[in-house]
Amino acid sequence: VRTEIDYRKPALPGETIVINGQLSEVSGVRMWFNFEIIRPATGVVLVTCRQALAMVNATDGKPQRLPKDLGEILKLRPE
Repeated sequence: VRTEIDYRKPALPGETIVINGQLSEVSGVRMWFNFEIIRPATGVVLVTCRQALAMVNATDGKPQRLPKDLGEILKLRPE
């Protein structure tokens, strides 16, 4: 639905990066995630991102309400 990205520093070709994501909010039809892309060798944050996702019915393309326990389900997933 929406993505907000701040590019802070460039990654280098062949460089190892780490992407961390976290569910930050769940509402009726949207869920928000926050992401960081980090250079683990130095701990420098290369990119921050906030993304809103929505569940859509594949048949008619209309938004679907998220299950009420979706936030808890996603928070309980093993890392």
